Amino acid sequence: MGRTLSRPAAGSGVLLAAAGVWAVGRERAVPSGVVLAMLAAAAAAALARSGRLGTVAAVVIAAVGGALVAVDDAVPDVGWLRVAVAVMASAGALAAASFERRWSRCAVTPALFAVTVLGAFLCVPDTEEIRALLPVAGAAAALGWPLRLATLGTSGIAAGVCLLAWVGAYDARGRPASFVGVLGCLGLLAGASLLRRVPGRGRAVVLVVAGHAALVAWSARVAGVRDDATTALLLLLPAAAAAAGFHWLLQRAVVDAERMRA
Repeated sequence: MGRTLSRPAAGSGVLLAAAGVWAVGRERAVPSGVVLAMLAAAAAAALARSGRLGTVAAVVIAAVGGALVAVDDAVPDVGWLRVAVAVMASAGALAAASFERRWSRCAVTPALFAVTVLGAFLCVPDTEEIRALLPVAGAAAALGWPLRLATLGTSGIAAGVCLLAWVGAYDARGRPASFVGVLGCLGLLAGASLLRRVPGRGRAVVLVVAGHAALVAWSARVAGVRDDATTALLLLLPAAAAAAGFHWLLQRAVVDAERMRA
């Protein structure tokens, strides 16, 4: 818990999003609607910090952005898949932004996002586009924890998740059920995004990285390799329960540490 951490630079997320669009574009052009959705996610993440009215506006803007991604022609024309894409590109983006807002001093979000991208790569059947995101996410992770030179910022991670939703859906075209695994690979970026009080650094951050990696591994290589979406979703439920339990344990650890200091 110790001393207060200095805040790392928060500009790498914007570079991540721009570099991601460029890298994926070398394989397949990113549609203008998806770029607009990324901008909407970034704006929504920024607005979410500005009171109740800002939160309502953020939800509406993020929902519009999610719809733009879901209706894109590159997304397989499967009803449930389009809904899942919209959820990931909107609610998933806002959840990741909430995580970044709470954990920004630890600069752990870049590492978690890189693990998420790797997990998505391991579960989709076609990997041409998502492969292009791996070095981009890896470069951003190198600047984050444990060096803590830079973090992604709320707008940056929101735009990154939005792009990942589109890329993951397109690369899931050969086996749509694999997108369930992509969604699950958000892991603790979604599952630990609501912590009211966050541990400082050290053991807690290591536990977050390890817990996230475990959730992503399960989502990618257990749920994400199924041919049937219902089966994949049922297999994802234990990961969701584990994420909720991990969230609770972290919150209790913070409360107990504060009581010991009092």
